[in-house]
Amino acid sequence: MIDRALADLFHDALDHEDVSAPFQRLQFELEKPGAAHRRAGRRIFMTRNRLVLLAAALVLVLGISVVVSARLLSARPVGQTINAGPHKTTVAELLARPLHIQRLSNVKTYADCPDGPYTANEYGVGPVYGTGGGSQDTTWGTYWSVAVRADLGTKEPIVFRGEDVVLGWPLVFISPYGTGPTYGTDSVGAKTVKQYTAIAFDSSTPTQGVKRWWMYQQGFKHGWSGCVGFQADGPDFSETFYSAGPGT
Repeated sequence: MIDRALADLFHDALDHEDVSAPFQRLQFELEKPGAAHRRAGRRIFMTRNRLVLLAAALVLVLGISVVVSARLLSARPVGQTINAGPHKTTVAELLARPLHIQRLSNVKTYADCPDGPYTANEYGVGPVYGTGGGSQDTTWGTYWSVAVRADLGTKEPIVFRGEDVVLGWPLVFISPYGTGPTYGTDSVGAKTVKQYTAIAFDSSTPTQGVKRWWMYQQGFKHGWSGCVGFQADGPDFSETFYSAGPGT
């Protein structure tokens, strides 16, 4: 019954089609003198032809849908932004690098977390260095104001990421340099901000007019372990360092 109804529906739709191009020859044949008395006998043949054409069209549509779906699935995840000026391709390549941050399971106290290495009063031994500032709490977590600098001559762009070495939670960044997959949103200072899982910067976007320095906020949600690892990646280097702090 369903097959019959579908067939009738196809026939009705096709009979009302404005034939053109590939279908014109069939229309001309039907309009030839003497063709009317043969139509009944040819109805099945014509219907099959039409159904074959319709089936071919459906296969083509389905094929195109599969290709489009495959391209969508292989595209970058929704919510991922690639920033850093003219270096978008390089930033994407740096984001694809694995994190080499050591995962620890025996961090019970502040002293159990590796802290450093340092250069003077800065984290890191180069070519990238970091220094910390004040903190700010929200209902979601805690953010720290930090600054990162790079040695002169360091090849750019630079991608900076981090994670809780015990829990594996990603460090989030609220910054105009935010890049990569987004983590979520938060309300900071009565303003809704987007949280990124990485930042990317180059010397075309220094902070406060000071070349090679970049300032931003980074944070963890409440409940983090107090031990965080950082990784800075550039086209020709990769650097890691650790920081211990009171977990919340």
